Amino acid sequence: MGGHKDDLEYAFEKPVISVSLGLPGIFLLGGLTKEEKPTPILVRDGDCMVMGGGSRLRFHGLAKVLGNDVKLPVVDEGLRTAGLAFGGEGGEGGGEEESGQVVKYLEEHRINVNVRQVLPDGVSRIDEVNDG
Repeated sequence: MGGHKDDLEYAFEKPVISVSLGLPGIFLLGGLTKEEKPTPILVRDGDCMVMGGGSRLRFHGLAKVLGNDVKLPVVDEGLRTAGLAFGGEGGEGGGEEESGQVVKYLEEHRINVNVRQVLPDGVSRIDEVNDG
């Protein structure tokens, strides 16, 4: 998704929670207009970002996905998921072959998961907002 504002939602004052998986990327957080210079933010595998309040009304978006060959600054990464098994005991959630495929996929691709509340509290359908 390119540069955009979250100004078409009905509950934009609620935060967006974003989780990055796989390849790193450069996220740009700009201003209220496209003329304002954006701030680049490096997002890595496992990073979470919470955007709330006025930041959702600023232009923002992922500008570039970085390849797995790009040398990134060293940080204390703590426990990494790449060494963990996917699924549980007794074959739940797939085996070693499936988990290896997931790890390989995330070494070559980027997935971003966003969670947001679109409607205001107490509203369950868009037509309730439009009629009210």
